[in-house]
Amino acid sequence: MPLGAEHFSNHGSMKIGIEGQRIFRKKKHGMDFVALELIKNLPLNENQEYFVFVNAKDSEIYKPAFAHVNIINKSLPYPIWEQFWLPRAAKKINLDVLHCTANTFPVNNAVPKLLTLHDIIFMERNPLIISDYSWYQRLGNYYRRILIKYYLDKVNKIVTVSEFELNAMKKGLKTEGLENKISRIYNGVGEHFNADELSQDQQENLIKKYDIPNDFALFLGNTDPKKNTPNTLKAFVKFAEKNKSAYLVIGDIDQSYVEKCLPASTPMDVKKRIVSVGYIDNQDLPGLLKLARIFLYTSLRESFGIPLVEGMRCGTPVITSNTSSMPEIAQGAALLVDPFSVEDIANSSDRLWNDKMLRAEFKEKGIARSTHFNWSRMSIQYSRIYSQVA
Repeated sequence: MPLGAEHFSNHGSMKIGIEGQRIFRKKKHGMDFVALELIKNLPLNENQEYFVFVNAKDSEIYKPAFAHVNIINKSLPYPIWEQFWLPRAAKKINLDVLHCTANTFPVNNAVPKLLTLHDIIFMERNPLIISDYSWYQRLGNYYRRILIKYYLDKVNKIVTVSEFELNAMKKGLKTEGLENKISRIYNGVGEHFNADELSQDQQENLIKKYDIPNDFALFLGNTDPKKNTPNTLKAFVKFAEKNKSAYLVIGDIDQSYVEKCLPASTPMDVKKRIVSVGYIDNQDLPGLLKLARIFLYTSLRESFGIPLVEGMRCGTPVITSNTSSMPEIAQGAALLVDPFSVEDIANSSDRLWNDKMLRAEFKEKGIARSTHFNWSRMSIQYSRIYSQVA
């Protein structure tokens, strides 16, 4: 049975609601992980009681890991859940603050609202006319666009995830008083991402599970245009012509999309060295990063870039883009490229792949830089903001 608000009553504490509707879905994405880690790392505080609102099947909810919060579940279509069920549930509990964690929020809600606005990419171009988006992506981004364009003044406090995105919002959002109610909190990196060496058994298990080659570059792009998958695949074709033993391991990208991205002249032996392993379990990702010789994080635009930090924390030499937030997050601990230039991605990949000393340098710098990002620190900062908003 789903848990309901009537189960909880700690009358002396501040009641904090956190929207975490997708934290239990199997194939999580960046914003899902941020919400999940926020909730897992909330500081124990007798003055704050936490209510986490999820949209899941009862069988998906794993309560033992969340004994410190009250989980309230209702399975409904996304907009109905957010615009109708969530504000009613918040009112029923008499929340002091509702934290909406993933770019959207209920419009009609009497409870003070904190919004984590990860990025405003969907404001920069009308998503309905971007042909590279699926219709699901177009409609989802248009929904976000409507909320941010017309209803952002209903939010009491906004947090974003990098100085780059903070400045982009100050320039791009026409909301009265925005300067005074927006701030930046960096994301973190999971403790299972570390530079410890893999045991022989761990290596063999990962190689068997994902059927991966011995010597490879790792790329975790997808079909979202900002992930720059076409340019990265084209760059690998150029790179692979010089490096005959190199493979590219990619995540959950359909083979038909890969074929569409590749030049028609791509040799068959190069195509065979692009290995799609499907969805990578987050618990396995540190191991795959450690097995990779280099990690390509060549997005056109990112608001933060959690995989960038995860790669650095694992000691994997990273190639990342010289655009948006990525130079800010890397701070010289990754090799920067122009993501719009296939030649630059290919040449930089060749350079890092073949220069052992350069890889060792970026490994050391990456590990050091990654220590600046911590989920516990992030959660403590949010806890302080909850008190301010309430």
